[in-house]
Amino acid sequence: MKKGYQLYSARAAMKKDFAGTLRRVREIGYEEVEFAGFFGKTAEETRDLLDELGLRAVCTHTSLDDLLADPDGRIAFHKKIGASYVAVPWLDEDRRPGGRYFSRTIRALRELGEKLADNGIGLLYHNHDFEFTPVSGQPGLDFLLDAVDARWLNAELDTCWINIAGCDVVSYIEKYRGRCPILHLKDFEGAPENKERLLDLVGTADGTRRRKEFAFRPFGHGEQDADAVMGAALRCHIPHVVVEQDDSGELDPLDAAEMSLHTVEKYLCDI
Repeated sequence: MKKGYQLYSARAAMKKDFAGTLRRVREIGYEEVEFAGFFGKTAEETRDLLDELGLRAVCTHTSLDDLLADPDGRIAFHKKIGASYVAVPWLDEDRRPGGRYFSRTIRALRELGEKLADNGIGLLYHNHDFEFTPVSGQPGLDFLLDAVDARWLNAELDTCWINIAGCDVVSYIEKYRGRCPILHLKDFEGAPENKERLLDLVGTADGTRRRKEFAFRPFGHGEQDADAVMGAALRCHIPHVVVEQDDSGELDPLDAAEMSLHTVEKYLCDI
């Protein structure tokens, strides 16, 4: 199992100091990175820096629009930086499961996935919580993955959003065993206001109760069951785990990244 970091988590630092941020990520102990933008760097510049630092670009998050606009160019870029996968990270509401253009999304992903596979690159779909809206009686994510052959599309399961959607993270890891090459490790506490399942009521000094505010947390420092998640990942032989923290709050993003990695390494030390 390889340990990776989603660079979206440190996007401000990447914009300010691309090379320095990657260097710090490597010094912390990550082996792989997942890009979410290149801030004007060419594929050649990116690959040279990765080689210098001993990092590997396992994947990128690339919008569906960018992939559709220039598939050949995106393929060439990924080949140059050595990325094995490209993940669609987000969809507009109309394209999402249950949206009016969802059937077009399925068709586009099937065609893109086949073209990418012909070039040795795997296409992944990264979920949020909205992919669990039912479509024809099943969660939209399952509907999508049933509709597109595993040769052309696989899952990049985001453990935080599965949890927020009200689903069991371990069950999803086990369900897509062999079809989830990258697992996003993400932690949180509290609950978004519209997610009643996750309301966390805590006592206050005067005996009243308040809702705990939602916040992303370093992996192992929130409400995720890290034991269960990592146990399932190891049991299902997930080849790549990638830490992501959309917002680090009061923490420096790379300090948070280091905290998350310490959690992950506890489970890998005996492998």
